[in-house]
Amino acid sequence: MFEVAYNFGWRVSELENLRVQQIDLGARTIRLEPGETQNDEGRTDVMTGLVYALLQQCVAGKQPDDYVFTRPGGKPVRDFRGAWAKVCTEAKTPGLLFHDLRRTAGAGFLNAWR
Repeated sequence: MFEVAYNFGWRVSELENLRVQQIDLGARTIRLEPGETQNDEGRTDVMTGLVYALLQQCVAGKQPDDYVFTRPGGKPVRDFRGAWAKVCTEAKTPGLLFHDLRRTAGAGFLNAWR
């Protein structure tokens, strides 16, 4: 979840509700349908190599309607505050908000565009 948010700036709700059918490993794309985003516009993002490798593992053995991000047993991830706090502590960035990844992704897009 963190890698997708970092690369594409997706919101928590978009990540939590992502289904296997929205992942196209052959085309290496991830799709949000119209109505699933804050502005109701759909979008498709091309996976980085790392995102592809991670999502390949996340969707292995799952059905199209299954959630991509699940805990052992298939229960969807709904709360990852503990994991996020641990990652921030290890990265020596206490107080970093998950939403800050949206800003990072946006800055990366602007730098690539220039």
